[in-house]
Amino acid sequence: MDLKFLGAQDFWCGLLLVAIAAFFLLAGRDLAIGTSLRMGPGYAPHLLAGFVGAAGIGLCARGLFAAEGTRLQAMSLRPLVFVLGAVAMFALLLERLGLVLTTFVVVAVASAALAGRRIGETLALAAAVAAICAVVFVYGLKLIIPLWPSV
Repeated sequence: MDLKFLGAQDFWCGLLLVAIAAFFLLAGRDLAIGTSLRMGPGYAPHLLAGFVGAAGIGLCARGLFAAEGTRLQAMSLRPLVFVLGAVAMFALLLERLGLVLTTFVVVAVASAALAGRRIGETLALAAAVAAICAVVFVYGLKLIIPLWPSV
């Protein structure tokens, strides 16, 4: 038996999507689905999980039956660690530092995922993102988010 599909990126990505869909179907099994006219709280999660699962099955099949496909490659953990770290920093620092300073920290941590980053570009990006977030979330949507640290 030919096991070339075990190295196919499509196969493993499809398998991951099927696992995610199965998790959400299992987690939402107690929610009432309802009908198309009277949707229950489980209607959309079940529908989306079905679409994700179908896409996963399609990718698995493509990985199984494709003659040539993209092979799995080694993945760098640096981007994963720094981007997830930036998300964690946002959650931990928003109430303490306020939106503006937290945005600067988050952009700095996330930019560490790139090998060739420049400090000037990072500061300019952080300033632009902080300004946009302040305008959209605090002034536009009127969310109660502190802009600066409270004393």
